[in-house]
Amino acid sequence: MSLEHEAAVVPITAVAHWNGCYLVGTGNSLRLYSADFHALTKTRVFEDQVIHGIILSDASTTTEEEVILVIWGSRSVRFAWAKIGIEEPEIWLGPNLVAGDWILDARFDTLTADGLELDEATGVHRQTRVPLVTAHNALLELKCRWRMDQMQRHRAASSQTSLTELTAASRCILYSANLLWLSTSRILVAAGTAFGEIIVWSCNIRDTIAGPDIKVTTHNVFTGHEGSIYGLRISPYLVPIHERGTQRLLASCSDDRTIRVWQIATVDDSDNVTAPQEVIDKAKEKETGFYADAMRTPIEFSDDAGQLALALGHASRIWNVHFLPCKSSAGTEALLPGLTSVGEDATCQFWDLALDNDGRVVIRHIRSSEHHCGKNIWSSAIACELDGQVDVITGGADGSITLHRARDAKLDKDHSNDHEEWTIHDVSSAMKTHSACEVRPTSYDNETKEGSEITAIHEQEGSVPICSQGSDLDAQICSFPLESNDLFRDYTFIRPNSFVTMTKAGTLLLATPAVRDSWGTLANTATKTFMGWLRVIDFKDLRNGSTLSKPCTPYPPPCSFIGSRSGSIYHYDDNWGLTSKVAQVDGMVSGLFLDRMQFGTGDPGFTLNVLSLTVTTGGGEYLDNFLSKSYECSSLYLKSSHSKLKLPPNFVVTSIKHIILDMQHELLVVGSRSSGTAIYSICRPRTAGDPEALQPPIEGSGQCLPTHMLSNAHGKEAVTSIAWLPDPTSGAGPEEFYRSGYLFSTGRDGTYAIHHLIIKYDSISSLLMHKIILPFGPHIEGLLIDHQNSHLLLWGFRNKRFVLWNETIAEEVMSVECGGAHRNWAFNPSERGQGGMFVWTKANVCNIYHQRRPLHRKVRRGGHGREIKAVAVAPAPLDVDGKGRHFFATGAEDTDIRIFEYDPANSAVSSESVGFRCLRVLRKHNTGIQYLQWSEDGSYLFSSGGFEELFVWHVQSAPIVGIATVCESVLPFQSEIPDLRITSLDLRRNDIVQTTKTRSSDAVFDIACTYSDSTVRVYAYRSSKYGCTWQHVYTGSYGPNYTCLTRCVFLPSSTTLMTAGGDGFLAFWDLHRRPSSKTTLPYLDQADAQQIPQTCGLKSVVHQSTIKALAYHPLDEGTILLISGGDDNALGISIIRHSMAKGEISRKQPASEAPASSHGRTQVSLSTLLVPRAHSAAITAISMVAISHQKSVPEVSSKDIRKKFHAVTASNDQRIKTWKITIDLSMPGVAGVQVKKLRDESTDVADVASMAMLATLVDESNASTDASDMAPNASPRATSARVVVCGVGLEVWRLR
Repeated sequence: MSLEHEAAVVPITAVAHWNGCYLVGTGNSLRLYSADFHALTKTRVFEDQVIHGIILSDASTTTEEEVILVIWGSRSVRFAWAKIGIEEPEIWLGPNLVAGDWILDARFDTLTADGLELDEATGVHRQTRVPLVTAHNALLELKCRWRMDQMQRHRAASSQTSLTELTAASRCILYSANLLWLSTSRILVAAGTAFGEIIVWSCNIRDTIAGPDIKVTTHNVFTGHEGSIYGLRISPYLVPIHERGTQRLLASCSDDRTIRVWQIATVDDSDNVTAPQEVIDKAKEKETGFYADAMRTPIEFSDDAGQLALALGHASRIWNVHFLPCKSSAGTEALLPGLTSVGEDATCQFWDLALDNDGRVVIRHIRSSEHHCGKNIWSSAIACELDGQVDVITGGADGSITLHRARDAKLDKDHSNDHEEWTIHDVSSAMKTHSACEVRPTSYDNETKEGSEITAIHEQEGSVPICSQGSDLDAQICSFPLESNDLFRDYTFIRPNSFVTMTKAGTLLLATPAVRDSWGTLANTATKTFMGWLRVIDFKDLRNGSTLSKPCTPYPPPCSFIGSRSGSIYHYDDNWGLTSKVAQVDGMVSGLFLDRMQFGTGDPGFTLNVLSLTVTTGGGEYLDNFLSKSYECSSLYLKSSHSKLKLPPNFVVTSIKHIILDMQHELLVVGSRSSGTAIYSICRPRTAGDPEALQPPIEGSGQCLPTHMLSNAHGKEAVTSIAWLPDPTSGAGPEEFYRSGYLFSTGRDGTYAIHHLIIKYDSISSLLMHKIILPFGPHIEGLLIDHQNSHLLLWGFRNKRFVLWNETIAEEVMSVECGGAHRNWAFNPSERGQGGMFVWTKANVCNIYHQRRPLHRKVRRGGHGREIKAVAVAPAPLDVDGKGRHFFATGAEDTDIRIFEYDPANSAVSSESVGFRCLRVLRKHNTGIQYLQWSEDGSYLFSSGGFEELFVWHVQSAPIVGIATVCESVLPFQSEIPDLRITSLDLRRNDIVQTTKTRSSDAVFDIACTYSDSTVRVYAYRSSKYGCTWQHVYTGSYGPNYTCLTRCVFLPSSTTLMTAGGDGFLAFWDLHRRPSSKTTLPYLDQADAQQIPQTCGLKSVVHQSTIKALAYHPLDEGTILLISGGDDNALGISIIRHSMAKGEISRKQPASEAPASSHGRTQVSLSTLLVPRAHSAAITAISMVAISHQKSVPEVSSKDIRKKFHAVTASNDQRIKTWKITIDLSMPGVAGVQVKKLRDESTDVADVASMAMLATLVDESNASTDASDMAPNASPRATSARVVVCGVGLEVWRLR
């Protein structure tokens, strides 16, 4: 049997860039990605050592297709040759060398001449040298010599490599180091110690006849950091600093969360450089560098050296820092370089070095890029392209690789991302002089009211706006400035990149791109602004109380409505530059919601455009809805269709969605601030003469009431946006009128939800299918269904940032620092979902941010950002988009549950997911996940964690999102212990209750839970469309020693519950008795739970300490194979025999068997065979698969059957082992058990905590499989299977 590594998502520990390609160290393997992020090849570099660093030779020793690498991890290091300019890229490895200490950094000699040597016997050779610095500040030299006329694979095999020591190790302990060649003979070293000191020294190497002459000089010892130094970077070039001239800089980062920039003393390359003795003496006297005054440290001996700048950065420890190339422009001197840093908070921060007014160097924060999950970015590198584009590559603990845009080579050409700030004075100065005219508005009742004059300004000089009444108007010039104390109020978009804003003084302003085909340049081109401004109207009625319409769709029509305190509604049409009064309502206008729709009328080739305007008034009990069948012309027929709808009590409208089902039936969905969502059903008569005419509702002014209420989506929080997706199967019902669809909604509870609506002529029914907590919030403000790409976009606020989120790929697309949600703002996404335009007010300044494409790109997607503690494979496929999808769930310390789909066809060359695709992320737990368990049909997922958290997730399919999940129920707290953990659970369908006492659609489960206080509890859970109920059935205590119980299992075909604990014992509990007086309760009542007798079953020792892993498989109706692993490094194979008959079973058993128990109706016996030292550390995960059923002798009875299994075990020693277990059931106890170790492989997953067989991915070309014979954590019988291993990452192994 073979064990083959197939795919992995583990922490990225090393990254490098070369010629548009990316080299990635993941585990002990090196992966090569192309410029378009496709995986090209993968090579295993070390046997069982993680790669920690990769460096590449410069252009002088490489070609466009070939590059030389040095790869190291811990103490191991080796050369490698990579070639990608061929159809099948390859990587060839040189010999593996081992240093005497941990390697921290290395650097190719980029200054030495060509390095070619002529050997008359063997031909032309090339030699290169690479200095290495170790964790005790020793300098080593790695040399490699190879023949130039050989193929790459022969070069690697015949290369001559050596590793020699240049300087001896010191007593200091380094956590970081950085090397830089100053000349062909001098190496500059910056070393960061564990005690906060930075030692800058150099090594001068002179080749002599007697051998290398080595001189070491200490130049600086910097102190000031209040923590260990984790990252150092020497600037590769000299930087001009004001009056100090050109200097070499050093950047450092520490676990004190600071980034510091130091000026290094001038290093002379002469032979007579010596270190002042006082520097060495004072450095030896110091114990640590913590809390020293860095600006006046007595250890520095050079006047031109010291700390230049300091900045407090990340939320936790900072792991690494890099200099970014200096920016430059024609005719100007080079500026100071930028910085980028990565840290434990999984963010990549960008900084600029600048000079303040006093000429001092300061570090300014530019932006934060948060595109990794969980904690820790372990690796980073700078990628500089030939066109000037600069990217930062980061690899995280979540296994993802992200490309962050530090400088865009096309930025000055197409303005990929723009940000401008405008004050009222700036807007007034930027506007051109336009012609204006006094316009008498078209009133709703054709009556002109006093004081209702509107000043409408058209864009073309000397022209007159078009008016629906066609009045002859005299034009007059108007160019007065805006009031200096005016304030920006509302914003609303009327085109993708154009918006209007209303000021406090009643002025309507239009902001539009500075260059527009029909208008030309509106702003002063000298200011280089990307937005231009136009004054539209000034109106007294709109002072201090105007309201702009809020678009209900992401792509609004080219118009806007303005409501006043007097109830007047005005319309601005951007196509015609027209402003006119169109409606009058009772009371002050408090909200305007503008929606547009398109739908077919039944006439082929004809689509009806409909515009809906819903008006709410302050304190009113009604809302008014106006409907027009055209939004492209300047005259809107809002008066022709007017509906008046009565609101529920205390109902404050926050969002609207108008749904037209057909020409006669409509829905108006209204979201509220705290009262849920109301759905109104509107019916209209159809006119025979004009079938496309929109008639008033049948109710007339009927003030109709809500037909249906949704109260379970966002609780008492505001419903901020609503979207509708019709069901393709709608209208297939037997009723005369039947429609269905999916209602999407977002709320300020940090979630979005999907309801399935079924609309009949006289009723509406709803089902909550999907509700997910998003990684930002709680202010989720809008959503967009991208039908073209089948993506779901959502946006809102996280703390002080505005965030655009792509839920389909679980990725942040856009993030803007704006100050938070409590301000006036508006957002319009781009059509491709790559960004959009965001406008907001901050300190009475109008900020405009336009993103055309993201500032990052995923090279490879990852998984959890913390250790994975639980994994469970769904036993049945889920029908998604007409296909059966197989998936598994993982739970980690980051409190997230992820549902993955694994496609082995993409495991080798997948561009992003390496075979794994995350379908859903479930966020609700407050602590790390302890255990996961699927129901038998895969429709329910049960998860447990700390704080006695037990959640029930209902899983089904839905359009756009694919897998729809909703937390259907939560187990209430049961004890007064605040941190009590549910360490494991097991469940089974209660077939008796299911068939006799429930509806056919109900699901009833018995759920057993083990707790960290050594108790066992069993609950009965019923899931129904009418609600979910719990009943506390049993409670038992393991004993007074409070041993933590680690696992529980319902034994198949019995009433016995088995538990494993921290004392190494297996215990069996008899659950045949059930409460008879009460049925299921809507809450838990401790008094109704039966206490399990402590002497109810067998208690037998299997391991010397904690049992950490279990796997079992039924052998026959009364026999079970149990495999266990514990802290004692042993593997236990147990045979459990149980019987439902009364009376005692025979005790004539081998001495190794535990005594049987005959309490009650269940009899259990246990026999164990222990394999000591199965691993060199605790066994933490086990899985098994049945491989064959074979009778030893065909004539013997059915009891004489030999059954074979393959077991896979994992341990903290990072080894994966496979075992062959053969069981002869004709022999008593464990006498017929044979165990043989087959394979022993290293795994890239550290701290393995769980394992499961991917049963659905068994090779079906072999013998047919029977799912009914499959154990809960085992695969069907087959000769090939896959196992997923989870810990710090996850990987898949294939058993052949």
